[in-house]
Amino acid sequence: MKRAIVLALISIGLAVVAAGATLWYRAVQPTVASDTASVASATAPSSSGTVQQLPEPVAARVSFAIAGDVMLARNVRRTFASDAYRDLLAHWDLRPFEGVDVAIANLEGVLSDRAVPPEVNPHTFVFHFPPEALGVLQQLGLGGVSLANNHSLNAGAKGLATTRRVLEAAQIVPIGDPQTVTQAHVAQFEGSGLTLVVIGVNTVGNIHAPDPIPLIVQYKKNPQSRVIVFPHWGVEYAPKHSVGQQQLARAWIDAGADAVIGAHPHVVQDMEVYRDKPIFYSLGNFIFDQMFSAETQRGLIVKGEFVDDRLSLMIFPHESRRMQPQLALGAPWFLEWEKETRRMIDRSQDTFTIEFAR
Repeated sequence: MKRAIVLALISIGLAVVAAGATLWYRAVQPTVASDTASVASATAPSSSGTVQQLPEPVAARVSFAIAGDVMLARNVRRTFASDAYRDLLAHWDLRPFEGVDVAIANLEGVLSDRAVPPEVNPHTFVFHFPPEALGVLQQLGLGGVSLANNHSLNAGAKGLATTRRVLEAAQIVPIGDPQTVTQAHVAQFEGSGLTLVVIGVNTVGNIHAPDPIPLIVQYKKNPQSRVIVFPHWGVEYAPKHSVGQQQLARAWIDAGADAVIGAHPHVVQDMEVYRDKPIFYSLGNFIFDQMFSAETQRGLIVKGEFVDDRLSLMIFPHESRRMQPQLALGAPWFLEWEKETRRMIDRSQDTFTIEFAR
């Protein structure tokens, strides 16, 4: 009898334990299933059959476009200023300046904030622009202009100060100085994770050329800085660069400059690659009244983008017809310049690419 009672109690105990285990399993099963689904979701292949990857880090970048000399006095003013220069850009295509963080040109003269008397001498080399000339820079969409040239003091120190003030009021950054190279006149333009640093240098008319090397070294300490030196230099109307230009450009690149893009000779000069960095010795005239030769009515615009440590370039040719600039895609002189340029480029270089607009 006692044995039967004991066996009955053991059976009851086992039933209770089994029931408890079943209830526990049912309670935790959704959590386990959910956790398993989460793991499966994290490692499951996509609909294309490949394992999903984490997003790639966003590339840091900054872009620019740089043109040559802009002069809005003398014959340019006599022809176009009566209508506030509206017809000057009648044939211009804005594509070279579109879609960049900053578009830049060399301003060959000074801006006034009040009426400027008409020039008595039609051949004057004093370039003083009336207030309406500012509209040309705005129509072009320029975000900066270089004052590091031999005409920025055509109205004296007061005229230079007025030019800076007029530009700044129009949100156009004045770059550089005609006599010195100082941090106060270095321009910085922000991209996405990178900063474009533009250092203007004028070697024309200065007995001792200003030295930008300390500033290049200083700005290159920041790994997010990309430095372009924009010099006013060289021999007027010379189709090739001089030894002096080359020595300066290479020294600046040795110091850390990422590119050198020059102006002043009033004609397009050659380019070269040094230590995998591009040197454009002269972009030629952009807007000028030098109609005495075909060469002085031609120019280049260098459009580029730094993406991390690489630089991509697109070169646009242009010509002036009666002082009005227009693109010159496919022009014979540009095709010849392109051919010579390709010979200069070391195809083994991998820090920048260059294309030619068609």
